[in-house]
Amino acid sequence: MGLNPFCPVFSTPFPTVFSSSPFLLMVSSVLSSIKLFIPFLVVSLFSLAAIYFDVKERRIPNNLNYLLLLSSIFISVFSSIFSATYILFLLLSLLFSYLLFKLGVWGGGDAKFFWALSAAFPLFADYNYYSFLSIFLNSAFMLALGLLVIHFKQLVKLRRNVFKIELIEASLLNSLLSTPLFLLASRLDLLLALVFLVVAGFFLNPLLKKPNPVPFLLFFAGLLLDFNSTISVFPLVFASIITLAFLKNVLKVFSSRVLVKWVALRDLRKGMVPAETVYLEKGRVMKWTMAEALGSLVRGRGFFLPRNKIVVDSLNAAGISGKEIKELKKLGALKYLGVRETIAFAPVLFLGFVLSVFWKVV
Repeated sequence: MGLNPFCPVFSTPFPTVFSSSPFLLMVSSVLSSIKLFIPFLVVSLFSLAAIYFDVKERRIPNNLNYLLLLSSIFISVFSSIFSATYILFLLLSLLFSYLLFKLGVWGGGDAKFFWALSAAFPLFADYNYYSFLSIFLNSAFMLALGLLVIHFKQLVKLRRNVFKIELIEASLLNSLLSTPLFLLASRLDLLLALVFLVVAGFFLNPLLKKPNPVPFLLFFAGLLLDFNSTISVFPLVFASIITLAFLKNVLKVFSSRVLVKWVALRDLRKGMVPAETVYLEKGRVMKWTMAEALGSLVRGRGFFLPRNKIVVDSLNAAGISGKEIKELKKLGALKYLGVRETIAFAPVLFLGFVLSVFWKVV
């Protein structure tokens, strides 16, 4: 017996019949939820374990990080997410986390945990090559918020070190200079423009403390080339730059005053993270704070400082070694050394990850 072409079941394509069924739609929705729930449960369990170790012992076991990383990659293969784009995403996130480790921002365990969370991110949200920056930016926001709340009283006492009239003046000149350059970069690539804005906010202000005709000339050129865009983008650039410059001041105060305690050389212990770089210059013992060391690195000076002249490096998140403690005592020029208060990054990284799943910044 042939099929009746007028029967609605047989005259409708097979997938359409099932997709129109309320029951099957509900089943499909449940399966989709389970598909997301199981990976999220896996990531959450590993993250809670990492948070436990980080808060209690200030370390995240390597095996825990590697298991989370391999689990994320394993799930990505079965979720048809694993691809050349995913591999490149993993490599870029590894490079980024390693760079921050070398700059002394966080320890090796934190860097690996960030990489493992980045590997899990594509399981829950659309992503591109640099979406791991969303996790970092949201984590940085959560960390800054937490530190501001915890150390608010100390910041109020040090407000003169944070709120400076020179900050507004330099940010204004910086914005005049950066607006036309930001517009030019945005036409080439949006990520390039955002990176330029961050670099301008953090590093250009100190170069523009004195009156300089260059920012005015560049801004005027921008007005001539594209008046409407230059005028409309300027407030956004100014708001971004003054915010970043303010955060830099806060970071400088935190790194040199709030999160630092002074420890006598006799009380130094292996693994303590130095807040100062101690080095030799023409036979004299010299010191940089972490912020100064980072600034010198950006300006190039840190690259040319002979490694054998550095006694203690504030950019070394692994902490002071027993050999370095002996060398400090042997020099006999210092009585105290600034030591950084270590921060448990695992909680803010996980919060940043969860926030990024719902709100991807880039």
